Amino acid sequence: MEHLPSPHRTGYSRADHQLPTHGQLQIRAAGIERVEASVGRLVVHLDNGESQAGDLVINATGPATKLTASRSLLLQNLLRRGLVSPDDTDMGVRVDPDHTIIAGDGERSRLLLAVGPLLRGTLWETIAVPELRVQARRVAETLLEQAPAPVSETEVMMEYMI
Repeated sequence: MEHLPSPHRTGYSRADHQLPTHGQLQIRAAGIERVEASVGRLVVHLDNGESQAGDLVINATGPATKLTASRSLLLQNLLRRGLVSPDDTDMGVRVDPDHTIIAGDGERSRLLLAVGPLLRGTLWETIAVPELRVQARRVAETLLEQAPAPVSETEVMMEYMI
């Protein structure tokens, strides 16, 4: 979370949440360029020029979350053409509350709406079925030009009780 602007940063990714090392675990603040197998060990080549050999590699970086650095050709094309814009955290696309995408010029898109991981910078929890169901419902309401229907708390909670 170190890439977030200061008001959005939390201490969650700091050392107080790391495993105790006991001299065996080495933590590196870098991206992984590639991993190679080498005589029963793994060699990790980092983007800072370092290499590290070990028996086990744990990539705890999570998914790439910076929208503007996405490798997706579709997202890069949409950004370049100004059809989408990054949200305030650069973790997803900027949207209005009805899920309509906000273009690079600040105007609402006439064609694009978003659900799911593209909204992680706005909604954070946006990959589980209950959240996706609510988002899909809101997009359908937007397309049908209907006001948002209230979502019952128990309706969402039931899926977590299974």
